[in-house]
Amino acid sequence: MKNAIFIKYLDQSARREFNKLKKIKKEERELYNFKISTSIWFKDMIWNFNYANEKNRIAYKYRFDYNKIPAPYQFYVKATILNKLLSSENRITGAYDIYAHLKTITRALYFNNITDIRLVSLNEVKNYINSKFVKCGDSHIAVLVVDFKKFIEAIDEFEEYNYEDILGFLNNTINKCWKSRPQKAENDYIPFIFLNQIVSLAIRDIDNENLKMDDRIVASLIVLMAETGMRAEEVTLVETNKLDSVEVNGKEICYLKFLTFKTQQNEYEGRETYTWLTEKALKAYRMCESFVNTIVDNLSEESRLRILISLHNKEKLKQRFRIKQLREMASKIDDNEVKQLEKEMRRYLFISDKYGTQKRGSELFRENIEKFFVRHEGDFDIENIKPHELGYIKQFNISSKAKYEKFFSVEQRKKVQYEEVKDKKYLYVNPHMFRVTVCTKLFLQGVHIDFIIKHMNHLEEDMSLYYYKSEKFVDELEEGAEILSGMLNKEGVIITNPDLTNDSFIKTVVSDKNIREKIEKINSFLEKSEKNNHLNIKDNFKNTIRKLEKTDTPIVENEFGVCVKSVIFGICEKRKYFSTLSDNYFIGIQLPTYRYIHYSYERFRQKVEGIEHNRKIAEKDDRYSVEYEREKKVLAAFIKKTLNTEINLLDKDIQDYGIEMVIEKHPDLKSIIENLEKIRKEIQLWML
Repeated sequence: MKNAIFIKYLDQSARREFNKLKKIKKEERELYNFKISTSIWFKDMIWNFNYANEKNRIAYKYRFDYNKIPAPYQFYVKATILNKLLSSENRITGAYDIYAHLKTITRALYFNNITDIRLVSLNEVKNYINSKFVKCGDSHIAVLVVDFKKFIEAIDEFEEYNYEDILGFLNNTINKCWKSRPQKAENDYIPFIFLNQIVSLAIRDIDNENLKMDDRIVASLIVLMAETGMRAEEVTLVETNKLDSVEVNGKEICYLKFLTFKTQQNEYEGRETYTWLTEKALKAYRMCESFVNTIVDNLSEESRLRILISLHNKEKLKQRFRIKQLREMASKIDDNEVKQLEKEMRRYLFISDKYGTQKRGSELFRENIEKFFVRHEGDFDIENIKPHELGYIKQFNISSKAKYEKFFSVEQRKKVQYEEVKDKKYLYVNPHMFRVTVCTKLFLQGVHIDFIIKHMNHLEEDMSLYYYKSEKFVDELEEGAEILSGMLNKEGVIITNPDLTNDSFIKTVVSDKNIREKIEKINSFLEKSEKNNHLNIKDNFKNTIRKLEKTDTPIVENEFGVCVKSVIFGICEKRKYFSTLSDNYFIGIQLPTYRYIHYSYERFRQKVEGIEHNRKIAEKDDRYSVEYEREKKVLAAFIKKTLNTEINLLDKDIQDYGIEMVIEKHPDLKSIIENLEKIRKEIQLWML
């Protein structure tokens, strides 16, 4: 995969030439030049990778302008960026984030009279980093310092200066920030009363034919985001004609395919995934599709021709042309291509009603959301929101005249002057809060964590820390397991007959028909699992539940987890997101984190033991050989999808931060880390 990416976007000789550059003398280095890609040379002051922007993401993140870097630092910033592009995480947008940080860092150093690379001292670096602690959070500083470290390491590859003290300080700072990061996420959710008002107002905007199409499109995207929890960039790249459906128990369930860029660490530019749609989200999507068609159908001839030519040329027309010239340019495009380009004009939901062109980037979308809140400033009622939840709602003000002119039309500005609004506080929630809120609602409804992970397309920081922050959840799970273990009879089955117990609380629990049905299912699951997995349920019920929820036995990824949580939390609505009792050996979800690799390795060992047992049975009776082969394939899929990915992620952090720092951060993984190579060899034996 790595080589395929490398060949596709960078010149095949770039790595070899860059390594050669690192070995030549400084005076020769100034004259040395080589190709990075077909159109970019190392000495170019602008590296424009827009040809690689196949998913039509925000364009500026594919353009590196080294004119904006102070001259003494330009060469070393280029070297840092190329190191990144040549690494296994060959993502141009990721390299751009490093470029943006280094632009900030080098400018600060230069304006502090550090005009020569030799003047970069430990004291100067400390002063700069310490100044950041005054106004930035630890997470931001950690990322900034990691990129600063990459920059110093790049200099170290070329110059014979001693940077051990600086690198030591940067490593300590990274470690300090890492340790101080909260173990529980601090993301605020949107108070449900306020969220309902936002969605209601957005739907009102969608239905308001007097509103500009731009505003109706943004309202549609707000509803999509509020109902599905999609990320800001994801929702701005939602395409038309991406709706599909399945039938569940005679009911049509609609889902939307879209691009995500967060969950595939080893893929270059994201992948297609999907999300289930509520009725409100479905309406918003379909209405938005109709808005796009209306906009494109009503474009002027000039606008239509300009879009066709721009799409054909793969770049915007940078000057004005007479209509006759545009017609002449468009006439040179093949008729079949014109048909394809006309489809492309209707591809994205987030388009301009004035020009019919795609609007790109989460920054622009955030600004459009602010505009929505300004338009509805008098429509919100927050009186019934709990006092502690009011603090979750953010505020912003229109801080510049330029923003005022952007948010208010000419007609509106005649009625409302800038002086009247510049100090006004407008209610606001950022896009990520919609995501947290959807996750929170699913959690409170008792939905299985695996469904939440899959539905939200979650990463470790984005979801897992959030989910596990709930001490109340953990406490209730412990308490519930304690209650259930106290309800076992002599045979190790949970009591369902209220007449068989003298405990008034247990009588109350099992008298509830819904809860009793869930308990009966739990009993069925546990009895079957005891038979198949040799678990001693009677002797250690609580550990059995934990073991079953941490492993991929046939019961875990279906209704078992839902039933346990339903009984524990009193949530009795049967969840229909999971499949039947017996045929769910492994429905894994790739979660790009190694935090739980010890559990994955434990699963691997358990699976191997089961397969070895099945092999012996199959040798005696070949009727079981098919099942044996199936189990081997399932194990190979588990290794490829989960365990191997986790090993690679862990190995990368060890390379980046050192084995001691990773062990210090994750002491429960010490045994795994120290035996990583042994484990790697062990799993290779089972990969098909």
